Amino acid sequence: MVRVPGEVVAELGRALGVGNGVVEGFVVWLLNAYLVRYPSVGLVRLVIDVLRSGDARVVRFRRALGINSSIDVVVNINDPLFARLLTAVRITIKALVKVGVIEYVEELGVVNLVGISN
Repeated sequence: MVRVPGEVVAELGRALGVGNGVVEGFVVWLLNAYLVRYPSVGLVRLVIDVLRSGDARVVRFRRALGINSSIDVVVNINDPLFARLLTAVRITIKALVKVGVIEYVEELGVVNLVGISN
């Protein structure tokens, strides 16, 4: 199980304007459920999967960002709710890159779990 320091969770909570428990739940899901299954994924694909996930931790994260129903979100960068979710996921990814648990190739928009070979 991949763990992230509490300071990172607190920093993310402040940056995203959501509770630390919500952030921690999302990060645990991302690192230990999603990226273990899909160790290399495009950022937009990840955001779409976050939008469609029924996992309680992800639903709490979306709701904390003001996305009460994924039905209301159009998968389009011009949709304000989709853009908000994309921004929140990108901020989360960049924080996890700083602690070395994932890699993000921004030019390609690809997120890789560190230590997992494809």
